[in-house]
Parts: sequence; structure tokens; C-alpha cells
Amino acid sequence: MDYFLIIRFFGLLIVALYAYWRILGLNVSRSKMAATIIFSVVMSIPLSFVPPLYELLFLVSVGIFVRIVARGKLSLLIPTVIIAVGISLGMDRLAVSISFLSIFIFETIHFVTVGTTFIDIVAPNMLDILSAILQSVVFVLTIVFVNFLFKIQRLKKGILFIENKEALRTGLIFSVLIMITMSAAGIFSEQIYSDAGIAFWTIYTLVVINICTLGIYFWWRHHTTALYQQRIKERDMERHISQIKELSESNDLLSKAVHRDNKLIPAMYNAVHDFLSRTAHVDTETKGLAIRSELEEIMQERKHMILQMQREHKSLPSTKIERIDHILSYMLLRAGECDIEFDFVLAGNMEDIAESVISKARLETLLADLIENAIIATSHRTYRRILVTMGVVDDCFEITIQDSGIPFETETLSNLGIKKHTTRAGVGGSGIGYITIFEILNERNASITIIEHAPETYAFSKSIKIRFDGKSEHVLNSFRANELTS
Repeated sequence: MDYFLIIRFFGLLIVALYAYWRILGLNVSRSKMAATIIFSVVMSIPLSFVPPLYELLFLVSVGIFVRIVARGKLSLLIPTVIIAVGISLGMDRLAVSISFLSIFIFETIHFVTVGTTFIDIVAPNMLDILSAILQSVVFVLTIVFVNFLFKIQRLKKGILFIENKEALRTGLIFSVLIMITMSAAGIFSEQIYSDAGIAFWTIYTLVVINICTLGIYFWWRHHTTALYQQRIKERDMERHISQIKELSESNDLLSKAVHRDNKLIPAMYNAVHDFLSRTAHVDTETKGLAIRSELEEIMQERKHMILQMQREHKSLPSTKIERIDHILSYMLLRAGECDIEFDFVLAGNMEDIAESVISKARLETLLADLIENAIIATSHRTYRRILVTMGVVDDCFEITIQDSGIPFETETLSNLGIKKHTTRAGVGGSGIGYITIFEILNERNASITIIEHAPETYAFSKSIKIRFDGKSEHVLNSFRANELTS
């Protein structure tokens, strides 16, 4: 009984079955692993008696085992087993190549330094021990190589395109070619008695099989990448279809409004014209109030229609940073609940700049506090609008929050970032928002500029600009400068 062959076939079976589970993306449970080890021990003995054509029995035995244990579909089981066996044989030959190369280098160095090879001076009874050690090294290397293969990020989930027959074809060809090469080498090695012939077939086999093994790797990686790209395209297509649907719904809503306005606006025009022609009559005040009431009702309908579209259909630009997109979507929802028109403008690629300037967690906190303060201030006004702008300006990352809310109280501006101050003490306000904001600014040496606009001179009443310029400047520009300095 050839114990060396038993060790080798035991390793090949273990690797092939492990590769089978991993190709399908399945976790190898303890029960499966135990069954795999027992099966490999039992089958390694008969396999050692059937070289050089052991590949067929090897393939069939692995197929029967997984059919009994996994009970999968034959259309999926057969190609998976062929590829798993190809990977097992390929990794085995790769390990043998590295082992032979290491021995060759060692023997060359030994011959150059001592004048004879190591094999020539080893006692005959030591050769069996060295062969056993070499076989064990090959077994360990094969296990390491296969485990490393499935640690690669792109391959760790298995062959995701396993049910794509066209994509599988190349992998199956490489696997079958490995088995044919192994069988041919076994047949010819039995018929060749010269050292040169055996050396030629050994090197030829190792070269061909290693090329096929690399072919399996690149084939697997290529089709996995192609599958990921296809899924990204499908998701983009689904998103575009969803956006088209939302735009179509918004268009229908606006079409209905325009259709009604085509009748309503001429009617209101006639009412105003009639009102102006009656300026000498006593009922002009009553008539004017009625027309104004109707116009206010129309304006309120328009306002609610715009806000409804914002809540139901508005899509903010994506920063490609998931947690930032989530906080912006949440703030859009909060603004909608308060009948506030909320807009977000993105300038530049946030993925490349944000993390190098400020962490995602701190940016999330900063945005949440700034926008929440703007929502609170704006909810007290009749005209309610917030505009958030974020991006790179003059090679510097900036965040600007503009709102139409009530102005800061004098005490609030005096204590910004120094003391807790809130105008909502009775409704849950803690005053800690700007304390946190200024802590973040100080950490990054960022500058803040607060601008207050005089009433009716600008669409927004105030703006807060955060600029990560490393200058730590605090600037206040207000139309109430005399009041604030007194």
C-alpha cells in the first residue's frame, strides 16, 4: 500500500469538496466537514490503487458524495463538481511546482557549495521519510492556496454566475483540460523509462496545469466583475425608471393644476377688472376683500401642492455617503411636516473630499444640528424655505445653510458656542446644538460666517457658512450691527 498516494488523494478530496461548498457560496458546517473528512479517508485508499487514470474515479466519487449530502440539482451539481475538481488538481500542481522549485534551488546551492547533491548523500531509509514530508508539505500548501483563493474579496462569495451556462463554459474547459493533462501524464509516465522523458513530461504537465489554474482564476474574476457591473446597471435602470415614474406623477399633478388655472386665471382677471371699474361704488371694499380672499386661497393651494410634491416625489442629490444621504432625507421629511420648502445643492464629489476633511460621523452631526436649527427658526414664518449647499469652493470644503426663519436673538449670538442657549426651553430645546457645532469646528480649525439679511432685501433672512479652511475664523455680518454692539 502506497501511503504517500493515500495522503495525496486525501488532500485532493478535502480540497475538492471544500471548493464545492465555497463555489456555491455555502458555509461549511461541522457536520459537513466531518462527513467530508470521513469520506476523504475512505476514498483515498481505493484511489491510490487506480493511477494513472484516477481522475475519472476522483470526479465520480466527489459527484456521488455531494449528490447524497447536498441533494442539489444535477444541472448545477455537475458543472460545480467539475470546476471544484479542476481547482483541487490545479492547486495541487501549483503546490508541487513550488515544492519542486524550492528543492531545485536547495539542491543547486548544495551542489555549488559542497560539490554533490543532497539526495546523493542521504541514506536510502531516509528517502521515504523525506517523501512523506514533501507530500505533507504539498498537502498543506494546497489547503493554504485554496483558502487564500476564497479570501479574495471578489471571489469570496463563490461563483455567483454558476447558473449562467455560457459564462461557465470557459471554466469547464480549463477544468477538463487539467484532468486530461493529468491523465495523459500518468499514461505516458508509465511508458517512458528515460530520465529526460520523465523530466519533460513532469515539467510539461506542471506548466500546462498551472496555466489552466491561472486561467480559472482570471475567468472567475472577469465574470464576477462583469456580473457586478451588470447588477449596478440594473439598479441604475430601476432607479431611473422610479424617477421617471415620480416625474410622470408630478407632471400629471401639475397638468391638472395648469388645466384648472387656464380657466381660473381668466376668471380672476375679469373679477379684478370688474372691481377696478367699480371704484366709485360703495361696495368696493367688500368686493375687494372677497377677491383678496379668493387669491389667498389659490396661493395656499399652490403652496400645499408644492409641499406635497416635495414630500411625496422630491429626490435630493446623492452624496454617495449613505449616512449623510439618510440624514438629508430625514431632514427633508422634517421640513415637509412643517410645510417648509427644502432644497439641497451638491457641488463636487463628496466621496473624495469628505473623509479627508471631516469624519462621516462628525459631518452627520454637524448637518443634523445646523438643519434642525434652521427648521425650528423657519417654522415660525409665513414664508418657509431652507437651502443647503455643500461642496468644494476655491479648493475648500464648504457647507452653507440658508433659511427664511426668524433672526437670532441678541443673547443667542453673544453666546454662540460658549453657553447653552435655547428659545425652546419649554418644548424640549437643550441649547446644546451650537455647543456641539463649535466643538466640531474647533476640532478641524474650521471657520464660520453668519450673515443676517435685512427684511425684504433677500429671499433668505440669514445664512450660516462653515468653511474647512484651517483658519478658525468667526465672522458675523448683520444688518443689526448697531443693535448687537450696543
